[in-house]
Amino acid sequence: MPRPADDTRLRRARSQYLLDERLTGPAEAVRAVAGVQAQDPVAGALSIRVRTTGLTRADVDNALVEERSIVRLWAMRGTLHLVPSEDAAWLVDLLGPLGITGSLRRLQQLGVPGEDVPRAIELIRDTLAEHGPLTRAELMEPLSRAGITTMNGTNSFGNAPMM
Repeated sequence: MPRPADDTRLRRARSQYLLDERLTGPAEAVRAVAGVQAQDPVAGALSIRVRTTGLTRADVDNALVEERSIVRLWAMRGTLHLVPSEDAAWLVDLLGPLGITGSLRRLQQLGVPGEDVPRAIELIRDTLAEHGPLTRAELMEPLSRAGITTMNGTNSFGNAPMM
């Protein structure tokens, strides 16, 4: 007979779709587990693939970039997660205010002058609404064209697609 701790571990693994039943698509996988951590894009894709059957990295990339059935965003615990697109708005509404202080601090670290922050936020929002996911480098271009300065136009987190 399994010990209680072993039983708990097995139940947890099953509830996370890591044992037995597998899911069929990226959106289904992130929906079933309420999002997967994706600070590292490769690890995020692997987290989806381990819960599914028959998916490739290209399938996950397609769901993120082409279908846009999943999105990568800061919503939970101040880290990047992959979540179903239909959940993105309410997650940001619910959890976004918790991250505002950190976001404002990051804009300051990037050298965006305080008086430019509201304009920068509006421009970022409008640019993403028009073009969809962009890398940070791509997102810095319209800021630069608008005369919003940063220390160096990049940051230390690489060029991850932004929601």
